[in-house]
Amino acid sequence: MIRNHLVLLLLAVWTTTAGCSDRAAQIAEAAAQRQAEQNVEMAKVNQGVLRVTDQLHQERADLTSRRDDLETERRAIAGQRRTESALMAAMRGGGTILAALFALALAWALVTALPRSDDSAEMLCELLAGDLSAESPQFIEPLRPPGSDPPAALSHDPLKDSGALP
Repeated sequence: MIRNHLVLLLLAVWTTTAGCSDRAAQIAEAAAQRQAEQNVEMAKVNQGVLRVTDQLHQERADLTSRRDDLETERRAIAGQRRTESALMAAMRGGGTILAALFALALAWALVTALPRSDDSAEMLCELLAGDLSAESPQFIEPLRPPGSDPPAALSHDPLKDSGALP
């Protein structure tokens, strides 16, 4: 733009020094008119660029706002998932404990519901009494006077019998 003004100035000086010939004046006038047209066109282009730049800034602001909204929503969903995960873990743990308690309650109910028979003590007494009165007892060794040798069947020594000891 400065270059164009310089050209116009030079043309004006030249035309003045040359005696203002018609031809030179026409050329200078045409150059000045072209320069004015170019200036108008540049102003229009600058206004268009300004509008486009404003639109770009507006779109960028909209995108930033949308991105912030998405980030807020993402954080909310992540928090909800963490809460749901913690609840699911608690439910699973509580379910396991509940199942174990149910199994224990069932076992307790079965144990207490069984009829109790105290016949086992009587049967043991009868078995021992029969063994004491038998000629060859199976469970209880008969009483011997002190210093007497045990019967041969009861004096079994595995080390002597295997030949490990002399």
